[in-house]
Amino acid sequence: MSGFIAIDVACDAWWFADRDDTLLQSARKIAETCLTWRWSNGLIPMTPAADRDHLDGQVDFAISLRRLAELTGDERLLDASVSLLLSALTAHETPAGFCTHMGRDGSVMTLPWNTVDPKYNALVLKGLVSLATLDRTIYGSPDLHDMFKDR
Repeated sequence: MSGFIAIDVACDAWWFADRDDTLLQSARKIAETCLTWRWSNGLIPMTPAADRDHLDGQVDFAISLRRLAELTGDERLLDASVSLLLSALTAHETPAGFCTHMGRDGSVMTLPWNTVDPKYNALVLKGLVSLATLDRTIYGSPDLHDMFKDR
């Protein structure tokens, strides 16, 4: 689910360069489209027809929703961000850590290596920080915007 990248670029461009509302309208359309892909367990697949999701994609998309909610004032997007993070943390948790992929049916997608990948487990921290800082803004923050960058 690469839609989060376009949302982040649109939000950053709006904040830092040009307060053209068509940027946020485009980002909202992408967000709403991706949200229609949600499975009954609250997760969003990698593509509309995919049989699996990706842990990092859930976290990144949730933070993108939070960014867009902040700039548009749309509380539904913030609620969707929180809900997606909570769903991902719940569904991906295993005794060995957070698994990288979940299937549509809630099963762990076993990989030849790194079914539980330390890299993605570390990146889960961004989601936990997002949940812990909901009382703060990302834009205009001396640390959150930088912390929530994907690249």
